[in-house]
Amino acid sequence: MGSVMSRRLPLLAGVLLALPGRWGWQRDRSLPLLAGVLLALPLRAEAAGASPAIQPTAQPVMQPVMQHSMKRQPIHALTIDQLEWQGAATFNLEMKGWYGGSLHRLVYAIETEQSRGQAPESDFDVGWQNAISPFWDAGVTIRRHDGDEAERNWFGAGLSGLLPYFIHFDGLLMTGEGDLLLDVELTHELPLSRHWTLESRLEVEAVSGEHSGVEEVSVGFRFGHQSPNRLTRYIGVEWQGSPTENRHRTALVAGVSYWY
Repeated sequence: MGSVMSRRLPLLAGVLLALPGRWGWQRDRSLPLLAGVLLALPLRAEAAGASPAIQPTAQPVMQPVMQHSMKRQPIHALTIDQLEWQGAATFNLEMKGWYGGSLHRLVYAIETEQSRGQAPESDFDVGWQNAISPFWDAGVTIRRHDGDEAERNWFGAGLSGLLPYFIHFDGLLMTGEGDLLLDVELTHELPLSRHWTLESRLEVEAVSGEHSGVEEVSVGFRFGHQSPNRLTRYIGVEWQGSPTENRHRTALVAGVSYWY
């Protein structure tokens, strides 16, 4: 009943205020007071227990929906760091990804290099990673290496995170067939403008065992343009050398990188 009164009484008050002026001074004093009393009646009816015109939605109905939306679902991320030509005779691919959450995740990485007239060399890593601080992760990794020599399996631990000056560190210490392998990579990306970046990269791989020493060192600079679709086209230069094999080369590189 309160909802009906709330709709009709304001209309009645307006009619009374619009009555002809033949009432004289009594209309000016009495009608505004009467209109105020009529407009206050719906509020008093609702306070007495009448049903309001609009019922609010009960909160328990929304709670399961909110709780379901707040659950953290595992996600999958993939990054193609390098899909490039090095010089005119070497093709290189480096990609990595992970599946899980921000604290625990399954990680994997693929790196392959194909030179003209030679068999391809590739590494496939898979492991488990846990967050140990806001900027550092630690985990275990298994690596499968295929190349000119016999196939080889490695097992070890890794550490990755952010160093001062926004330098990204990625290190692995692994063992296989009595040898130790240390693989360290440092990467820094300098934003030059909204779309242009300069990436600096240093990678060192050392082995301790039958043939101990630094197997390979690579230093590269890549100047890239980032598109809104998360694709980066870049050109640059890279130097690679092997102190143990006494070889080195410098090559211009061109390629793309992508992430999602």
